[in-house]
Amino acid sequence: MHILSCRTFRKTGVALLAAFAVLPALPLRAQGVTGYTFTDELPTDASALPAAPQKPWLHRRSAKKTVPSAGGASLPAVLLPQVQALQAQVDALTLKLKQVNQTAPSLAEMKQQVADLNIQLAGRDSALAEMKQQLADRDGMVADLKQQLAGRDSTLAEMERQVADRSTGATTLKQQVTDLKQQLATEKEARAEQTEELLALKRMTADVPLDTPEQKQAYASGVAFADMVTRSLQMQKSLGTEQPVDTVLAGITDAMKHRFRLNSEQIKTLNGKLYARLEARMKEQQAKAAQEKAAQEKAGADWYARYRKQAGVKELRPGVLYRVIRPGKGAPLKADNTVDLLLTGALSDGYLFDDSGLKGRVQRLKPEDILPALTDVLTTQRAGCHVEVLLSPSQAFGDEGVPGMIPGGATLKFDIQVQKKQPH
Repeated sequence: MHILSCRTFRKTGVALLAAFAVLPALPLRAQGVTGYTFTDELPTDASALPAAPQKPWLHRRSAKKTVPSAGGASLPAVLLPQVQALQAQVDALTLKLKQVNQTAPSLAEMKQQVADLNIQLAGRDSALAEMKQQLADRDGMVADLKQQLAGRDSTLAEMERQVADRSTGATTLKQQVTDLKQQLATEKEARAEQTEELLALKRMTADVPLDTPEQKQAYASGVAFADMVTRSLQMQKSLGTEQPVDTVLAGITDAMKHRFRLNSEQIKTLNGKLYARLEARMKEQQAKAAQEKAAQEKAGADWYARYRKQAGVKELRPGVLYRVIRPGKGAPLKADNTVDLLLTGALSDGYLFDDSGLKGRVQRLKPEDILPALTDVLTTQRAGCHVEVLLSPSQAFGDEGVPGMIPGGATLKFDIQVQKKQPH
């Protein structure tokens, strides 16, 4: 059986009956059975078919019986099942058509939906482009943050190194304080001994008149000789050999009187051993001083190179670096101006050889009275300035240093605050 598509039946339900025209070999096409031919239009319901014409000759000849229809008309019994089946199909297709019409969107609605989807797609494309731009911006921010983090890591490493240096400097400072205390105690002992020696000399020369120029000259020569002996004894003591002053004076007195308690060979041997011992100790101290000087020079060179790279540092000339922490006001300072300033001096290991500025002790002086390099820096500044100056050994105290305060070959840093300039 051939059944047309649903689209054929959308316009009218009557067209469904056209399916009868394509049914092969249906008895409905036979003229005279129901009064319709294949060119006639069938009603939509089989019950609406007209009654067959009265042709008794056919009924007489046919042994088949007809089944009356619901409307009183009758169809041949052989056609009724087919008509009922077709009617059921028509009803099913009609119901399906209604459902399709109710659920399926029209072409215009579908076009509208497509347009709406295109708009949404365009909006999403725009949003995607914006998100990509935001992602690119965030990538740039991440790169900047990474660079900042790398810079902070470098700064942190430098600070950690400075902390380590200061810790080492603090340890060295403690040792230097201990050494200075020991030196102070030694100097006190030496002064006490010198006082005792002077008292002894006074006792020895109490009755000697100093009236004539010759007497005074002789006395002055004796003082010079005693000073030389005293310095020799101090040097021997610094090298680890301490001589009793009374015994030394006894030897001098006996020598002056040509009255010796030891023979010349004994005196020569003892003095030879003393000189050898003193020379060995002196070489040891010189070697130690050379090592300290080399260490100071290396530490100072590294310090100078690092300080030179800091922001705001200027080089006045080779060996002289300075950084202006706070500029002053007014006219530039002159070398002969009298100024009040705070000055703090430090070595490369952090040891403060001059802490007066740190303690707030004001010094009144002229720039020309201090190191020439410091004078040259201060004359570029004004009253009220705060500068930091770094001097290489050649611009400070060189290879000799300052005994007991500044080692040879030391690089020095000065923190100077010029509080005010005194009027002329």
